[in-house]
Amino acid sequence: MNKFFILLVFAIIQSVGINAQVKRTPRQGANPSADKKNANVYNYTLEQFKGKWQEVIRLNHDKSENAVTDTIFLYFKDENKVETRDGRKTYMKGEALIEEPGNILVAAADIYKIISVKSDTIVLDDQDEFIHVLVKVEQFWLETVGKNTVTTEVYDKPMILNLNDVQGSWFVYRRQAKPGAIDANAFLIKQIKITSVTDSVTASGEIAYYKGDLSETIPCTISVKGEEFTIISNVFTWKLAAYKAANKEWVFGEKEKLLYFAKPL
Repeated sequence: MNKFFILLVFAIIQSVGINAQVKRTPRQGANPSADKKNANVYNYTLEQFKGKWQEVIRLNHDKSENAVTDTIFLYFKDENKVETRDGRKTYMKGEALIEEPGNILVAAADIYKIISVKSDTIVLDDQDEFIHVLVKVEQFWLETVGKNTVTTEVYDKPMILNLNDVQGSWFVYRRQAKPGAIDANAFLIKQIKITSVTDSVTASGEIAYYKGDLSETIPCTISVKGEEFTIISNVFTWKLAAYKAANKEWVFGEKEKLLYFAKPL
């Protein structure tokens, strides 16, 4: 009798579980592994996402970097509305919301898993191929193309760089190169991290660069001499000039060849 009762209860529990699974229809694209019983508690809100966000780094799930050929732009407005764009192509308006277990962000037709949120940086996993790092901006770079011709700053006079002014992590969000100035063998800077400043003209840190399909982050030293500063690593040496280091923007590069525009990370 006891064995029969136990088997009967077990059968009922299994039946209820199966029926519950059949009735539950999660949103397409949501993470099916988000089981409520085992899920962590997240406290993300749409208020944290309000504003314009531009993709600057794209990673594979093994943390290797992937080229950003179709930059993601997200513009979260009031009243749970969002505008999304991929590069210069797909543009959509739609609903913005955060779904259970609290780390699923719906942005119009796109669904992301939230990895982290800071006041100026968000990291999102598209749950398919890539992890996307976006930074908060006042204007998307595509909004300035062909505009602001009168107020655009001209960078033709190098300044003497004080390394104390640029201590920290900087990511390159835009490059400006003259036609033919960059070839397949160029060592292009992606990020500079200045961790230790000895004095205003000597520092050490890390530099992230890519050359063709190769991408890596390596230690480096930085020294300033007059209007030129040099980044030295065991792979390559960059001789550069600084043109701006103020208002959370660092503009540097090779005069009349290539300019880097960087913001703090």
